[in-house]
This record gives sequence, C-alpha cells and structure tokens, in this order.
Amino acid sequence: PKPKVILLDLMMPVMGGYQFRHKLLENPAWADIPVVIMSAERDVIARYTNLAVDSVLKKPMDIDEILEVVAQFH
Repeated sequence: PKPKVILLDLMMPVMGGYQFRHKLLENPAWADIPVVIMSAERDVIARYTNLAVDSVLKKPMDIDEILEVVAQFH
C-alpha cells in the first residue's frame, strides 16, 4: 500500500532528498502523496518551494513536532 505521508530528509546517502522528490513527482502514482521535508538548512522553505512539499520540519526537532505534522495527514 502507498504511504499516507513521506518524511523526507534532504541529506540522504546515495540519492539526496531533492532528487528523490523529483522522482516522486515524475510518477503519477506517487506524486499525490504528502511530503514533509526535514532539514537543518536555514533557508530550507525558500529554497525548496518548487518541490511541492506539504510541510517543512527544521532540524533539530523533537518527536512531538514530528507527530504533530504527521497527524495532519491521517
């Protein structure tokens, strides 16, 4: 089954989060899944607005922040 939401760290090994998101957007079956970006970059919101993300979490974050954002997509 498709996930309800994708938590996407931009600093992933092998393929960065930016590239991964573009791959998702290319596939209609996955393009509509909500994506939450996690990043420590200061200007992450301004820099990644073209990724069609649903939310951004700034690192470091605690579990309560993650749960609050994920709960929006149930």
